[in-house]
Amino acid sequence: MYLAPFFKFSTWSSVKQMGPEPVFGLLQEFINDPHPDKVNLSVGAYRDKNGNPYILNCVKEATQQYYKLNVNHEYLPISGLPGFVKEALRLGYGDDSFPLKKKIFVVLNLFLELEH
Repeated sequence: MYLAPFFKFSTWSSVKQMGPEPVFGLLQEFINDPHPDKVNLSVGAYRDKNGNPYILNCVKEATQQYYKLNVNHEYLPISGLPGFVKEALRLGYGDDSFPLKKKIFVVLNLFLELEH
């Protein structure tokens, strides 16, 4: 299906493109820094002196509470969690958007792990 004509009516058509994400510049500065005792805080992950992840106590407590719920750990289907997908589309495009009214959209769940 050729969708280019619909893009100009998109909820997002008036949003201007941002410049580069500052956190990636900070990451590049970290990579370039020759100091032997540098600490990478650019990605929101704390590490110990051996470079291993440091888990905050609040995260450990939240993890324990989560496991006490005994929830299903099965992977979601490719189509995602239906209620979440529906609300994400409503939030992103609005109830009155053309694609939602005509049901001409595609939703993909992508999980990426970026390494540097």
